[in-house]
Amino acid sequence: MKHIINSGLRIAAAILLVAGAVSCADDIKMPDEDQSKYDRVDTVYGYVQNAVSPASRLVDLYTQDVERAIEVGLTNTLDKIVTFELAVSQTALDEYNSRNGFDYEMFPSSLVSLETSSIAIAPGYKVSESIGVTLSPSAELTVGTTYAVPIRISPDASEVELTSEQRDYFFFVTAKGDRLSPAKNSGFLVVSCIETGDVDPRIHLELLLENEGKLLTDVVILFSANCNYNEATGQVYVHMNNSITPILNNREKYLKPLQDAGIKVVLGILGNHDPAGIGYMDDDTNIQFVNELKRVIDTYELDGVFWDDEYTAANPEIPGFIESSFESAAHLLYTAKRLMPDKLNMAYQYQNLRPSEYIYVNGRPTGVQYLPLPAVNGIEPINFIDFVIADYGDAINNTCYPNLPTKQGMPYSWELNLARTGNPSSVKSGDWAGIMVFALSEHRDNWESYQLPSLQTVARTLFDDDLYYTGVSYEVEW
Repeated sequence: MKHIINSGLRIAAAILLVAGAVSCADDIKMPDEDQSKYDRVDTVYGYVQNAVSPASRLVDLYTQDVERAIEVGLTNTLDKIVTFELAVSQTALDEYNSRNGFDYEMFPSSLVSLETSSIAIAPGYKVSESIGVTLSPSAELTVGTTYAVPIRISPDASEVELTSEQRDYFFFVTAKGDRLSPAKNSGFLVVSCIETGDVDPRIHLELLLENEGKLLTDVVILFSANCNYNEATGQVYVHMNNSITPILNNREKYLKPLQDAGIKVVLGILGNHDPAGIGYMDDDTNIQFVNELKRVIDTYELDGVFWDDEYTAANPEIPGFIESSFESAAHLLYTAKRLMPDKLNMAYQYQNLRPSEYIYVNGRPTGVQYLPLPAVNGIEPINFIDFVIADYGDAINNTCYPNLPTKQGMPYSWELNLARTGNPSSVKSGDWAGIMVFALSEHRDNWESYQLPSLQTVARTLFDDDLYYTGVSYEVEW
């Protein structure tokens, strides 16, 4: 990235995502899905979804209650009141685990409080009022375990149908133990995407907010591993460079301290000058790669994936590969969320993840028009991408990501090495999720002259606080 110059179908989409059937085999296979049941436009379906943003289905639970919200809806209006019953359902989780080959434990229902056990949708309306969901901590929870909270709905009207996907909503709750939450009071996030060649990720433990006492950084992206093609095997694999490898192989030293402090560690995935990349593989190859990627994420206990479409050399002559395709890019990210529902799925708004096409007049290109990132199996991208991060200084493109909740967008990224200034004031005024900073390193020449002052601006703007740097530096050992 350092070289970069340059409610419609929201219906029950998150539920389709987490409840879809996959194989229980070691290599998870994605089946073809029968969409005909959604083609009957006269049928009214009920559904349940997140009332804020799909990204908030992931919950870190510390010593205080966490508040979330859901809503139920109809795909079309009726001329009568429809009442939905809501309940935390062990049956829903058993079915979900069985379909997907997962083994999520049930979050104790005694620790879940629904604001109401029933909600009505008035005649002529499609969506209910939001329903609060309170998740409470307990010493009985195992620290580090991710639990599922399955909420099942049932309507009282015979005219309303429910598919197996539409009737359940899942929160994924990770027990963090007897510590205070690292979340800042303002609710904004700071994502640091580091070039691992010249920085030890532990530097983020030395950057704090002076008054609030919280760490400045919420997510660290290790930039970057690669999506590569192995000619000998015909398989796509996760390539690790000489800086990523020692960090992952020594996660107890370099990564666990961050995670213990509440910082999520995400693996960057980038093309690497061969045919494998984001939007250059057919569906089967996408699935094969995500299975491989999942093994890496699980092995090194990472918190998610950051997708950046750059440096791929298309070669559709090789079986399993295609020309650049927005549909393929969307399918890859859809597959990642489908197989790793409790991990962050972060998209960098660039190239195939910023779809566009030339406008031609008299056979000559006269401009560019942006396009929506395609839906996959009827599921809009906002339901399988947790955060969209814009390029340096850029806004979130609402054409590419229509209906994206602000709390899933991070515009106006700040490039610290090349001094390409971000815009935290617009992040704050727009109530976006937060901001990404790139190439943070105390070993670069502009650390004191530009990087620390820039981070100070982020701290003062987003958190009304001052940056406190402890002065500790970490020599790079690789």
